[in-house]
Amino acid sequence: MARTQDEIRHTNEKNILQAAERLFAEKGYAGASMGEIAQLADIPKSNVHYYFSTKKALYQEVLLELLEVWKQDALCFELYDDPRVVLSSYIRAKMTHSRNRAHGSKVWAAEVMQGAPMLKEPLIN
Repeated sequence: MARTQDEIRHTNEKNILQAAERLFAEKGYAGASMGEIAQLADIPKSNVHYYFSTKKALYQEVLLELLEVWKQDALCFELYDDPRVVLSSYIRAKMTHSRNRAHGSKVWAAEVMQGAPMLKEPLIN
């Protein structure tokens, strides 16, 4: 059965974002290249540029996806009144994400430790 354009797009974007997250974790923003990301995602470099015009745009999308994960984890602050429940829920969620998405955790930590320079612009707008 033929896949739809939307399914192909979603799959390509997912593969690119996963590859980018891994390379940004391993090499940092400055050390990763769009060519390496394309190679790891098994997608032509021109296709990577089709979905993400610049490395900065791709890096920001990786960060915004990670931010969404953090925001979902932080919902426990609104759901519970007991500080023990809130903190244990939040810490458990963070530990789970650190195990299941180690590259993402490393990218996030590196960005935050630098003062979140790439997150400032998307968060302000």
